Amino acid sequence: MERYEYVHLKITTLFGAKSEEHRQIIDKYAQKGCRYAGWIPTNIDSEGKIKELDLIFEKTSGPARHYVFVNAEIHRVFGAKSEEHRKIIEEQSAKGCRFIGFIPTNLNSYGMIKAMDLVFERGI
Repeated sequence: MERYEYVHLKITTLFGAKSEEHRQIIDKYAQKGCRYAGWIPTNIDSEGKIKELDLIFEKTSGPARHYVFVNAEIHRVFGAKSEEHRKIIEEQSAKGCRFIGFIPTNLNSYGMIKAMDLVFERGI
């Protein structure tokens, strides 16, 4: 049976949110031998805006890991369509990194994602 740890984060900016706090938390847990497994929203308001989330870590006895974060912005005023992530994933893969997922890093005042960190894992 796998064992997991959870780190709760609150998104507390009045008009939108911009955060990089997750980077330090993921690096800290990697140093403790944990593997980043993903995130789940734990509090979403009535308009669909994420207010709180849990970062999820798997306790492992395997080799240490290093995480790489690449920020990708979504450059659209109305609606959001982006394929920038594909190029970033291919570039990081060529460097020996494995794509893990994404974490929103910048939300507008309506809760729409304006930018995200793509998270990659690499053995040390």
